[in-house]
Amino acid sequence: MRILIVYFTREGQTGRIAERIAARLAGAGHRVDCRAGAAAIDPAAYEAVIVGASIHYGHHSLAAHLWGFRHRKALAGRPAAFFSVSLTGGGPGARPLVARKYLDAYLSRTRWRPPLTAIFGGALPYSRYTPFTRGLVRLFVRMAGGDTDASRDYDYTDWKAVDGFAEDFLARAVAPESGATAL
Repeated sequence: MRILIVYFTREGQTGRIAERIAARLAGAGHRVDCRAGAAAIDPAAYEAVIVGASIHYGHHSLAAHLWGFRHRKALAGRPAAFFSVSLTGGGPGARPLVARKYLDAYLSRTRWRPPLTAIFGGALPYSRYTPFTRGLVRLFVRMAGGDTDASRDYDYTDWKAVDGFAEDFLARAVAPESGATAL
């Protein structure tokens, strides 16, 4: 099966998650194209599609919304999934219900209803932030009860859950006996 994974990231954690999913799918014998913010990529050229987007300041990016909305019909016609990445999705101060509202808002705005969705915790890459951004992020993280030691980076992604998402996608996308799509 030819699978597209398109992701929208700011600091790179969503890209790392997408690459991990791509490796799992490729390891199962599928051809996988993993692309960042692929505005010009046509999902209709693929047999299955996974979209991932990160949350910043309570929203998925405009580019992620536009891509999902623009391609919603092609996405509806094939096995597809969506994952959202945020600090509200995992780690100290996580708020799963809020993370779910972010995911639901994306699906509502894009008018896309993938049969498989997931929410993953993000990361705090303090070492990559500008001094201003580092201070602003520390303020928000402190209010949420999270890790504010900016001398190190934090990874809140549950990598076993990411692997499980990839396996679940495969189980839904390919009927084991016939090789036909099932999602």
